[in-house]
Amino acid sequence: MDKIDVVIPMHNSALWVRDALDSLLEQGPCLGQVICVDNNSTDNSSDVVQTWGQAHPNVRLKLIEERTPGACAARNAGLKEVNTVWVQFLDSDDLLRPKKMAIQRALGQNHDMVYGHFMFSREDNAWPSWTMSADPVAGLAHGRTGSTPSNLFRAESVRATGGWDESLSSAQEYDLMFRMFKAGGRFTMSEDHLTTVRLFPEGRISTSNEAKRRLNSFALRMRMWAQFQSANDVTDAQKQRVLNALFNTTRWLDTFDEARAAEGYRALSEAGYTPTPDVQIPSWFVQASHVLGVQRAARWRRVAQQWRPSKP
Repeated sequence: MDKIDVVIPMHNSALWVRDALDSLLEQGPCLGQVICVDNNSTDNSSDVVQTWGQAHPNVRLKLIEERTPGACAARNAGLKEVNTVWVQFLDSDDLLRPKKMAIQRALGQNHDMVYGHFMFSREDNAWPSWTMSADPVAGLAHGRTGSTPSNLFRAESVRATGGWDESLSSAQEYDLMFRMFKAGGRFTMSEDHLTTVRLFPEGRISTSNEAKRRLNSFALRMRMWAQFQSANDVTDAQKQRVLNALFNTTRWLDTFDEARAAEGYRALSEAGYTPTPDVQIPSWFVQASHVLGVQRAARWRRVAQQWRPSKP
């Protein structure tokens, strides 16, 4: 059976990386080399990994360091050590369900990435992620093609796009997936919830401030629209969904950066955009936009939400 290498970036992960490693023990015979990348930790993350490795001598474990800050730099460093066709990127605080990698590999024989649903968890509570989209164009635009750990990537396809963009502090996986898709990558979806994304107040290697996060998301949707608007293999319905996603990220950015948001509204106007019901776009808002116009309706909605009474 072909193996799958796993890359785990770590930054001050001593409290939870053991759980991530334990989840790999239930992946079955497809588990290949486990590559842990310490990214400037100031705790004993590396010691925890080494102790775990000593307790599980049958697991091929490699611990390396990457001094360039950020999850993307750590993932790229780990990717250089990968020797298998497929690679599983696993954040140090997340968990894989049993046989996750084997299930997705079986679906991906003629594809470059398998994406899937996942679970969120915080303390003793767990709930499913939003529903992923079987249409990769709409999925990419609306953030519905999985997440870093819930997906399985063909290693050479990641390398061919230049790997992870180390300049990004957010929207990293969607930037990578978009570049893969743009290069002709073939995506397919798995139906099960095979990954748990754990939410902690601190310690995650991928972090960013809210303004930067919204700007990165907006800039990516602008690039998507530039790519898809004239693509002959993208349907009008798919283009509408990309525009809806661009509209969402534009209105979310408006309170942080009006100048950049104006670029989005200008692009929407040039495309003759009219909202349709979609993710974060309810039918009542579509009707409001017909009366007020897209930009004014978006700002009216924001003001209305600010005045909405809080729940007791």
